[in-house]
Amino acid sequence: MRKIIIVSMLSLLMAGCSSNKTETAAMNCSLKQDSNGGVMEVSSDFEYDRDKDIILSQKQHTTITVSDQNTYDQMVQTFQASQQANGYKDIKGISYSFENNDENLSIDETIDIDFNTISSDDYHVMANGQTDVKGTSSPIISATKTKENLESMGFVCDMQ
Repeated sequence: MRKIIIVSMLSLLMAGCSSNKTETAAMNCSLKQDSNGGVMEVSSDFEYDRDKDIILSQKQHTTITVSDQNTYDQMVQTFQASQQANGYKDIKGISYSFENNDENLSIDETIDIDFNTISSDDYHVMANGQTDVKGTSSPIISATKTKENLESMGFVCDMQ
């Protein structure tokens, strides 16, 4: 009887140790473009489930710097108008910040997305309808396909 209890306890211990813990990995994709006297730098950091190839979260930081005050003023006005229109602050699973730096003639925009929290419909709207996740329970986005798509747009990606 004692042996059965010990074997049972060992079995329970082994089952507890072999949990379905997600093995996560990181990916960074970045892009720098010079255009019309300005520079745009985008860096996206992703956390993804390595086994399922599903993105869990994304933090995108964009900095745009221009060389003249007139262009800067127009850019700030455009970003402020779009910030009010997009309503990111009202979407569960999204964190959004926007700052303008008058001294450097630059703007900084940061968008954090938690794909475990955001609804598919909200993500579809946030991505300007450029996704095929509308109507599903949560957005399931392939890390590998994301990397391929971003690289086709000129991003340099490091997938770990």
